[in-house]
Amino acid sequence: MVRSKIGRDFEGIHQRMEKMLDNIFDEMRPTMFSAEQTWKPPVDIYETSEEIVVLVEIAGMSKKDINVTMENDLLKISGIRPDYSPSTKMKLHQMEIDYGKFQRIVKISLPIDTHNISAKYREGFLQITLPKVKVKQPVVIETHPGE
Repeated sequence: MVRSKIGRDFEGIHQRMEKMLDNIFDEMRPTMFSAEQTWKPPVDIYETSEEIVVLVEIAGMSKKDINVTMENDLLKISGIRPDYSPSTKMKLHQMEIDYGKFQRIVKISLPIDTHNISAKYREGFLQITLPKVKVKQPVVIETHPGE
């Protein structure tokens, strides 16, 4: 019990540090960046008693432009968001929306029922539901004195 709490605490610290570093590098990104650069959409991950849910914010996409794969314990979400702004930009005032290729890879540390993973894309959010494998409870067998 103590070990799993330490593991969760460490994972939480790791996620916060990764997000902080991502934010630092995002602020350093030049206004005009290469279209070949891959960006990372924001992701929320939460767990219920039955499943793990991954929610990805990727507005302005079509379902056909989104790819979701699960291999071993890695969930990979990728695709391409088209740039809807006119190609003849005279003068840029502000550019905060990322376009082009994106990718997120999420490590899932629990056993998942891979045959029943589902994904829905609605109103700019991709929701991926990963059902947990139901763990069979051990059976206690009573021993009786020999006859």
